[in-house]
Amino acid sequence: MQIQALAIKTLLDFANVIATAVTRQDSFAGNFVLCKKKISKNLCVIYFLCLIINMIIVKYINNLTNYELNRCNKLITQNFTNNRINTYEKAILYKINNDIIGFLGISHDNYLNQLCVDVKYRNKGIATDMLNEARNILDDKIFLFIDKNKYNTEVLLKFYKKNGFLIEYENDVEYKMWK
Repeated sequence: MQIQALAIKTLLDFANVIATAVTRQDSFAGNFVLCKKKISKNLCVIYFLCLIINMIIVKYINNLTNYELNRCNKLITQNFTNNRINTYEKAILYKINNDIIGFLGISHDNYLNQLCVDVKYRNKGIATDMLNEARNILDDKIFLFIDKNKYNTEVLLKFYKKNGFLIEYENDVEYKMWK
């Protein structure tokens, strides 16, 4: 019992040191965001403990490592017909235990593209977390398109509306949404 208590205290001490030192780093340099808002140090420690396992990382596409690029390409090709990763300026990556399980591409003009989450991790709020991170890092309106001819168009419309997106226009092929 004493060993378990010591291990927990050591982990909390470590989290406290990190939470104190790293309250917000430049996410575009590839570092994770620890505390997005001004919150108490204790809440920051709890948030850090969650991030030991789960991290949202924002990187410029040209700063992705080979591993990250390969994993993102795999996620995109599993979920989309076309892979457009080379057209994005930035990417939001969601990692669990250092494995990339979520991807969101961001174009230079604030268009979000190819949001995808590994099928084993869906319906756990990961896509919503990535959308929220996009909202936090982008200054202006953000935009996206939904293809009307996909099997999951209605699910996507419902998801994005639930996350505050509005339909700007629609035609026979797609919806354009913004937030």
